[in-house]
Amino acid sequence: MYPMNQPFQHKIITERKIRYDSVIVENECILLQAEKQSIILFHEIKEPFTMIHNQHELTILKGSYTLAYYYKDQPFNLYIWREKKDLI
Repeated sequence: MYPMNQPFQHKIITERKIRYDSVIVENECILLQAEKQSIILFHEIKEPFTMIHNQHELTILKGSYTLAYYYKDQPFNLYIWREKKDLI
């Protein structure tokens, strides 16, 4: 627990990923939690992007944010996208 009279210090991690359109993107993320087998990152979307699968599109808007869950022993990552208005 952090003392109330000291500012909260965030650890910044660079996330590097390959988007669905094969473009490599780097995001500065805040490390929310780190354990032996998993980490959770937070970052704000600076540029909107659209994912297309078959005939379906999902657009993530600028100002939205991502919670990214990465697992060392799993073959997948989990991303949760939320709109800026949901940010507390």
